[in-house]
Amino acid sequence: MFPAIRNWLILLLPFFLLLGCGGKPEKEVPDVRTQFKIAMEKYNRGKYLDAQEEFQRLIFNYPGESLADTAQYYLAMSYYKDKEYALAAGEFQRLLSAFPASEFTEAGHYHLAMTHYKRSPKYSLDQSSTYEAVEQFALYLDAFGEGEFADSSRVKLGELRNKLARKAYRNGIIYMKVGDYVAAIVYFDYLLQEFPGTDWAQSAQYQKGECYRKQKSWERAKSAYMEAIDGYSRSEHTRKAEEKLSELKQEHPEIFTSEG
Repeated sequence: MFPAIRNWLILLLPFFLLLGCGGKPEKEVPDVRTQFKIAMEKYNRGKYLDAQEEFQRLIFNYPGESLADTAQYYLAMSYYKDKEYALAAGEFQRLLSAFPASEFTEAGHYHLAMTHYKRSPKYSLDQSSTYEAVEQFALYLDAFGEGEFADSSRVKLGELRNKLARKAYRNGIIYMKVGDYVAAIVYFDYLLQEFPGTDWAQSAQYQKGECYRKQKSWERAKSAYMEAIDGYSRSEHTRKAEEKLSELKQEHPEIFTSEG
């Protein structure tokens, strides 16, 4: 039997060689619209990691196609929806740089700002992302003041400015607690100059008066308390500033004589 088997193997050898030489058929590369459809199906189903791969493949294989900016936008959005905000920021920035006239420019500007907004931490931590978000929302509003995302941008911008004001106010209070009133005033002045319309502005103005009073700088304390009253809605700090002014008038009437 062994010689018979050997003979059969010899006869079949050319057939196996032909199969081996043929190799695997090359995978067909889909056309640009088919590739885009594949990518969007992944995106719409929430398979963002797969969508990223498909959009990247489209951008790489068809860089000059009319769908390239659309693919770039949805690549960035895939990262954004996957909460990969740092990567999304880079892709949105690439969209704005490579396709400034794209129909996705406005949405790209807004979502670039949102990537920094999403990374903005609570007020007590480093606020680098918050400052970047403020800048990007401001740039969006400069370019698209009446745009689709204008109202949302203004709300977010106000929220972020309030957070930065709170950070400055907290720093001022910390310096007050250790008796460094000069440094505290620097932070309160910074808040009042950069974030005058925030929730913390009147508080900062009142605390400036407290710092000057601790330094026995009565005239400046008086001015700070008066500014904490003028131009603000009535609040707890209004009442406190009025009480401090009343005390100053009893203790140092000479600084009020010029008022007549």
